[in-house]
Amino acid sequence: MLEEVFKSPYFKRLVTISHALKKEYLNLFPFLEEDKVLVAPDSADIPEKENRQYHEVVKWPGRRGALQVGYVGALYQGKGMELISELAPLLEEVDFHVIGGDESDLEYWKKMIRQKNVYFHGFVPHGSLGAYYRKFDIVLAPYQKKVFIAPRDVTAEWNVDISRWTSPLKIFEYMAYAKPI
Repeated sequence: MLEEVFKSPYFKRLVTISHALKKEYLNLFPFLEEDKVLVAPDSADIPEKENRQYHEVVKWPGRRGALQVGYVGALYQGKGMELISELAPLLEEVDFHVIGGDESDLEYWKKMIRQKNVYFHGFVPHGSLGAYYRKFDIVLAPYQKKVFIAPRDVTAEWNVDISRWTSPLKIFEYMAYAKPI
């Protein structure tokens, strides 16, 4: 199907988020002209301190005085929940806040991680994340060697390892909020 799109007279350009992904498309579709594939790396705007979403009050379940560590993103295999599940029992004095995931992801990880120092906030709209970022002392981007686009069903036909091409927006957002990663 993509081949049809790329060969269509209406096709103008393909925009990828990394040079590795551009290279992959050029390898998969050798007829694509290199100048028709553009790379536009991820980025994030620096939040304005006057912005309402930056100052929203979030009901915070973390413990006063505990280091507040945040993770924002999908809860798919390889994105880092595996590492958080190993860290939490070792660092009981640290609060881990997980933002993201749908109901089935949350149900799965709540069964896997029973530590009292892990707080699941669920999905938060992008426009409301600023108030959460403000609460974090440190943020995590604990990617594994393999990162998948589907939850835990590694047998799913469309569950592809994207680790070679990934360019996580969360890292740019973390930096925009001046958070140590």
